[in-house]
Amino acid sequence: MDSIWLVLGLALFPALGNFSGGLAAEVSRVTGRHLNYALHGAAGLVIAVVAVEIMPRALDNLSGWVIAVAFALGGMVSPTQVSRSSWSLSTRDEASRKTTVRQVSG
Repeated sequence: MDSIWLVLGLALFPALGNFSGGLAAEVSRVTGRHLNYALHGAAGLVIAVVAVEIMPRALDNLSGWVIAVAFALGGMVSPTQVSRSSWSLSTRDEASRKTTVRQVSG
């Protein structure tokens, strides 16, 4: 019975961190630099989880060159997706600016 309380207690840490982070985000001003640090930290956590938990299991089931090729293909596709999404956002912003200018100017 003690183990269930340990599990519940440990499960509360991410919940409390998420809640307190949300409160901190609401009451503080976030600069671009702080956002950049937070995103880099989150990416580091994801890479750490992959390295510790997922990669050993993948290496047991797949050969190293298959993983390397998949990693390289993912690296090539990711910038394409980012540039495609940023292009679509910029074209939407431009279209909304033109609509706003037309509405204001009459």
